[in-house]
Amino acid sequence: MFYAVKSKGYPDGDFLGGDSENDESSGEDIILLETQCDIQKKSATISNGTIMAEYKIFFPWENGKDLPIPLNTIFKCEDYAVPVIGRVFGISASQLGGCTVDIKCTEV
Repeated sequence: MFYAVKSKGYPDGDFLGGDSENDESSGEDIILLETQCDIQKKSATISNGTIMAEYKIFFPWENGKDLPIPLNTIFKCEDYAVPVIGRVFGISASQLGGCTVDIKCTEV
């Protein structure tokens, strides 16, 4: 699932939400694309207790159709052997149909 977080606007201009009437300071998730996919680990590094991993996500896509996934979109898959949550940093579409998305994950 690829999604973005939509921030709620504050009509009074208080971005921290302290004086807002309904006090809804959290955003909502907007699902951009939910599809079957294949996940392959590309690389992983461990440094000072932080794990950085990169994955390639493959999924079917109709040739010539616009992709609804901008860079920095959040990818989340909980059906994989290890749950994968990361940010999109690369997108490429195939002329034969299908799409490849590169994501980067950080865990502390």
